[in-house]
Parts: sequence; C-alpha cells; structure tokens
Amino acid sequence: MTGYDKDFKRDAIRQMKESGKTQKEMAQLLGVSEASIYKWKKEIEKQGKGAFEETAEQAELKRLRKRNKELEMERDILKKAVAIFSKPPNGNTNS
Repeated sequence: MTGYDKDFKRDAIRQMKESGKTQKEMAQLLGVSEASIYKWKKEIEKQGKGAFEETAEQAELKRLRKRNKELEMERDILKKAVAIFSKPPNGNTNS
C-alpha cells in the first residue's frame, strides 16, 4: 500500500486536469509512478467524491494489524525476559 493520503491523490488529479498536464508529466512533477496517477484518475472517475475513502472493513483490518504487531512485540519481550530469568546465576555461591 502506498503512503499517499486521499487528499494528495485528489489534489494530484485536480492539478493535472486544471493544468492540462499529461499523466506522465504529473507523475514526474510529483515523483510518483505514472501507473499511480492512472489508478488515482480511474478511481476518481469511478467513485467521485467517495474515492480513496476507507471502508469499515479496511479500517478494522488496519486496527487488527496494528494490534497484532503490538502483541507480537509483547510476546517477544516476554520471551527475552523468560530467557534472562531462567539462566542459572553466575558467580560464586559462597557468601
């Protein structure tokens, strides 16, 4: 998934239409691929103002992926803690 937000995409297509620039020229100007400009244009033509809006399913998937990463980090921390605390103590046992 690209990191471009919906406003960036909409503005790119609006600027392209207003300026009369080609998809290739707009892509070079913005530093994105020509294929991206093409896809964004098609999405706007198809969906209009609702283009690039996140669906409820997409939002839920995003939330679950984030939570999964958090849980994996917590698990990894706990694994390391168990490994550290399960090692026998070093040094002399004589007091």
